[in-house]
Amino acid sequence: MFWWILLGLFGVMLIVGIILLIVDAKCWTVDCGPAGFGLTLSGALFLIVFAMVIFAMLVSNNKEISTFIRQKEYFETVVPTLPASDNYALTQKKIELNEWLYKAQYDKKHYSFFSLYSDKVLELTEIQ
Repeated sequence: MFWWILLGLFGVMLIVGIILLIVDAKCWTVDCGPAGFGLTLSGALFLIVFAMVIFAMLVSNNKEISTFIRQKEYFETVVPTLPASDNYALTQKKIELNEWLYKAQYDKKHYSFFSLYSDKVLELTEIQ
């Protein structure tokens, strides 16, 4: 959600910069300073960086979903054959993975598109 607030702020910054460029074009000849150009340039740069961050988050979320699926398969197939001495560490890992799943599903249900998780996360089930 924080990232979408930043998007709005950078978008407003870009729009204000463009308006200042149009309205205050005469001010440049009186040496008022290039405020419109500065806001437009910085707003555009921030939006480009923001787009790259969003893309990285989308890729990261898809990677986390794939990791969860692989680890769930491991817990369902290999773990039952392991000795009982490894149970504590495996139980801690299950708890960690299920916490991630609950958080991702909560974000997807409550924030929908803004959570940046795919719909695939809602189809996942917890590790038993």
